[in-house]
Amino acid sequence: MNHGAISRRYAKALFLYAKKHHKEEEVFHESMALTQSFGQHRTLGRCLGNIVLDSRKKEALIEACAGGNASTVFKQFIRLVIAKKRENLLQLICLTYQDLFYREMRLLDVYLTTTKDLSAAMTEKIVQKLTQHTGQNIQLHATVNPEIIGGFVLRWDTYRLDASVRTNLKRIQKNLTDIMN
Repeated sequence: MNHGAISRRYAKALFLYAKKHHKEEEVFHESMALTQSFGQHRTLGRCLGNIVLDSRKKEALIEACAGGNASTVFKQFIRLVIAKKRENLLQLICLTYQDLFYREMRLLDVYLTTTKDLSAAMTEKIVQKLTQHTGQNIQLHATVNPEIIGGFVLRWDTYRLDASVRTNLKRIQKNLTDIMN
């Protein structure tokens, strides 16, 4: 059985249903909360796969893990998943839904590490440049790490630009070591 294809079908159906009811962002946040719950509670998947646990309890558990007050759209979808006995695919369905949402909204998570907090003006300038470069709406996640000494590290998808002083110093050290040997 191809779990990837099945989860994509369910995620796409959820996305289209949520979009029809103008709840795609709300469902996105619920799916994020549920995904985080799967990561934090490793036994959640086993609980949902337990055939002794009745469907109402599974539904209540999933709703609690999705933030506690799930939208009607999400609740109806959860009932469908439980009725079709696809609870074991719920985490993958949520992850796939999130991918669909990001593609539809043309969102891109970008992670920026610097040695100190950036001003609002500098942050806006970076977001504008990245938006021009990628053609997508940027969600910038900035962190401070003094260990990089200076410069910055920028990451998104599989792209990584490391312009930190620390990395440059390591590169120089390696070149000097290679020359000396």
